[in-house]
Amino acid sequence: MSNRDQRQRTRLVIVRGFQVRFIILIVAFVLLTALVSGYTVYYYIWKLIGDKLNGVYPQAHLVDMVARVNSVLISRFLLLVPLVVLVGLIFSNRISGPIYKMKLFLSSISEHNDDGSLVELREEDEFHDVAEGINRIVNRLRSEKRKHRSVMVSMGKEIDSIIPGLGDERASREALESLRDRIKAQ
Repeated sequence: MSNRDQRQRTRLVIVRGFQVRFIILIVAFVLLTALVSGYTVYYYIWKLIGDKLNGVYPQAHLVDMVARVNSVLISRFLLLVPLVVLVGLIFSNRISGPIYKMKLFLSSISEHNDDGSLVELREEDEFHDVAEGINRIVNRLRSEKRKHRSVMVSMGKEIDSIIPGLGDERASREALESLRDRIKAQ
């Protein structure tokens, strides 16, 4: 299995509450935009056409024309809503998926479950800069942890070397002072 296959998300809905709110916001914005622009164009065109055709066509014919135009506009809008929902779902997945993945990663690190992995996002996901920042911080923490572990191992070896000399008080004192100075230097 390639690295790309392992990072492929299998679900579109990752963080349900966020994604539902996001899609509702997009649909509401599209609806509002369509209504305002549609009403503006519709109103002025029909006002103009109605004034010009008032004496030419019978009023029943004009009402029928308006009803057909309304029917076409409503059906086209209803056909576009599922497309807008699908686009909103895909885009919200590119936002919520990385956030969810980073949240799980940080929770794991905070619980001391560091398996050596880093945050990896799909190419089309958002927040690559945030993931890279998290990875830099985690790498720095891991480096500091290795350095401290190395110092502790070294100190443990030094303490082990002091223990046999505890019979000689002066040598023990000098060794402990040296160890103390090294600890302060860290």
